Amino acid sequence: MTAKRIELLKTFILEDPSDPFNHYALALEYLNSGDFTDARKLFQYVFDNHPDLSAKYRDWETDRKSVV
Repeated sequence: MTAKRIELLKTFILEDPSDPFNHYALALEYLNSGDFTDARKLFQYVFDNHPDLSAKYRDWETDRKSVV
């Protein structure tokens, strides 16, 4: 199931690359599948490109630290 979600999220990113949620969701899928390298890259992308996200939405920081 994770592989299907990963492919779907990649499609969403291609359709709307400016939506940080899709990058965040893909990072979580990578994290859940054990692909820590790609998860870390996407978490870093969200952190670098969307610093204005609300505190609740930035809860991913905990997840990101687990792969750094």
